[in-house]
Amino acid sequence: MATLTLQKTIAAAQREWLTSKLADKALVWNKSEISQSPLVTWDIIQAYPEKRWCWYSISYNPNITWEIVHANLHKPWDWYTLSDNPNMTWEIVQANPDMPWDWQSLSHKTYIRNKRKYFPWNVVKANPDKPWNWSSLSGHGNINWDVVRANPNKPWDFKRLSIHESIPWDIIETNLDKPWSWKWISGYKSITWEIVHAHPNVPWDSCKLSCNPNMTQVIKKADRNKRWVKPLSSVALILPDETVCNIARRFIAARTIQRAFKKAYYNPAFKFCRDRLQREFVGMAVDLD
Repeated sequence: MATLTLQKTIAAAQREWLTSKLADKALVWNKSEISQSPLVTWDIIQAYPEKRWCWYSISYNPNITWEIVHANLHKPWDWYTLSDNPNMTWEIVQANPDMPWDWQSLSHKTYIRNKRKYFPWNVVKANPDKPWNWSSLSGHGNINWDVVRANPNKPWDFKRLSIHESIPWDIIETNLDKPWSWKWISGYKSITWEIVHAHPNVPWDSCKLSCNPNMTQVIKKADRNKRWVKPLSSVALILPDETVCNIARRFIAARTIQRAFKKAYYNPAFKFCRDRLQREFVGMAVDLD
């Protein structure tokens, strides 16, 4: 009971803190980030209508329910993010077919039922008349080759299907005529040197192959005819230690020369300074004459 009371106290303090921040007109705030925050409820949004809320982000806010949307259809909802909002279940979409749902979002989203994530392929299959986005469906993490193989007449996007590393090589090999994205496939951990060497006519992506841990330096040296690409990492953006040392040496040397010159120029103990002063005195004498 004490824990529950503490949680309520913290929640109340959080609401009070957030309210004070929103009321502070001197603050410049990230409207997109705040609009999507789970701390921002519909009551808060209504309480501060003068704020420049980001409706793209509000539409994806986890506190936004269909009841709120339906009661406020005049608001500038963003139907792309609203369609992607986990609170917008398939049952809600089905019960409100006249709403401007975004089918690209509906095609790539993961639905939630009883607090469990699922992807309703059976819903897609049962509603072939809906304007599903097959590129988004093809890239969905829950789409596997079994689904594709069982539905060969669907307009699958093979470039997007190539994202799924779960597709085994033997399936790709037996379907080389498909428009796969070889950039993605070249990075699969299942792609070995033997596979690459056995299929020289496949448009492998040299950069992705170079980053593939299966392509060892020994293999790269053995096949010098292939254009291997040395991957650039963030470390490559840092000056090498040797270069830094050389710059430091040149800088110190230049400063040392400058200090020595200044000392010799102004200190009469040095012949260089005495000669300079002598020349200046002679010049002044000439000017006086």
